[in-house]
Amino acid sequence: MVTLALSAGLPLIYMHIVTRLLSITVWLAASVWGLYVANSHVELIFFEGFFMPPCPIEPNFPSFMPLHNWLPAIFDATGECNDNRWQFLNMGMAEWMRIIFSGFALTASAVAISYIIRFRQVAK
Repeated sequence: MVTLALSAGLPLIYMHIVTRLLSITVWLAASVWGLYVANSHVELIFFEGFFMPPCPIEPNFPSFMPLHNWLPAIFDATGECNDNRWQFLNMGMAEWMRIIFSGFALTASAVAISYIIRFRQVAK
């Protein structure tokens, strides 16, 4: 979300075609990455394997920053990663994020296509 906000604010600082195309590219990349992460969360929630748990018991933070040791009240893993208690219209948070990031990606694609069409018409 921060990346989306930064890419939206970039053309406000310097109004040029390069900054606009760069911000649209960052917007599209962040949307696709968010969609990838949301899909991996949905796979974790609906994991149907028998032998392997979907996620480790110990949090997987980098060794140089073990947040689960420094601030265990916030970062310690107290529940299961495939817990899907929060529901809205029969869908969990990960499923809603998949819909939201799909919308972001489709909107970014539509804006990119409209800019390409506009600049081809101006170039003629």
